[in-house]
Parts: sequence; C-alpha cells; structure tokens
Amino acid sequence: MRIVILRHAEVDFEWSRLCSSKKFDSECSSYDSSPIKEIVLSKPQIRYEKKYISELSRSRDTAKMVFPNEDYIRSELINEVPLRSSFDTKNINEYDKSLFVE
Repeated sequence: MRIVILRHAEVDFEWSRLCSSKKFDSECSSYDSSPIKEIVLSKPQIRYEKKYISELSRSRDTAKMVFPNEDYIRSELINEVPLRSSFDTKNINEYDKSLFVE
C-alpha cells in the first residue's frame, strides 16, 4: 500500500506585520477562511484508491484542483492544529504611556 500526503495549496492571504494577540487570533480565523491560489501540479500517475481531506475549505479546494471530478473522504482526524496566539497581549493603546521614553 502506498500513502501519498498532499498539503493544501498556498493560501491567498497577507498577514499583518504587527499584531496584538487579539488581532493575531482574528487574522488566524481570516486565514482559515481565505481562498487558495491556483496551482498547476503534476501528480504521480498511480492509482489513488481513497482520497482523504481535512474539513478545511482549502483542503477541499486543493483536492478539486488535483483530482477534479473525484470523490474525497472528509475527516476531522487530519485537521491542522488551529493557530492562535501563544499568550495574550494588550493593544498598544492600553499601555500606560508614561512607561515609554520619548
């Protein structure tokens, strides 16, 4: 048995350069719902018995590009770990301005 793992195509999303944790979490949510960029892929010419995809739309959209008009099995078991900030920060406006040296 051969197992082929295909990651999703590049997501059409531009991250902000500077974010509070709240903004980053919001951007992660936007990233997860963003479309993917078109791809041209030459896949190995082997028989693919089953095709599993995650529940994310980018996984489904990539599979449609690579295997058009074929069936897929959606599984939460291969979903990516959700992105989120690792700690909470304040918005720059919430800090005491006296702490900053001008």
